[in-house]
Amino acid sequence: MAAAGHTIGNHTFDHARLPWRSPTEISRQIGRTQEALVAAGAPPPRWFRAPHGWKSPFLSGALRRDKLRWVAWTHGVWDTSPRVIAQGAREIARRVIARLDDGDLILLHDGGGDRSQTAAALDEILDACAARGLRAVTLEELYQ
Repeated sequence: MAAAGHTIGNHTFDHARLPWRSPTEISRQIGRTQEALVAAGAPPPRWFRAPHGWKSPFLSGALRRDKLRWVAWTHGVWDTSPRVIAQGAREIARRVIARLDDGDLILLHDGGGDRSQTAAALDEILDACAARGLRAVTLEELYQ
């Protein structure tokens, strides 16, 4: 993915819910992930997204240590929910398109189970972006 130009970010090693973790465990989660990604050939990640969006008062220190920038999403569409998955790709696309605006960060998942519905929704989502004069960009481009 890195060789194809995709941004690789840190999301913890085992999707830990950070509010219930110690500062040491939070640092271990982030550091272990950084090491694994670099060992797999990715450049050191610059971005961190907290699992479930749940932060901790101890998170900022760990992020500073690994030179990571925290990022969250503007809209989540629950594309991992069995109810939404059962409604299909059109429902995922509808949920994104209904709230789509310039500068939005949309939370969609590509792992943790069968994500074929999310993948199938992308063409419709990107077509809607183009129709509104929007385009998908990397985090680096967005934050410049």
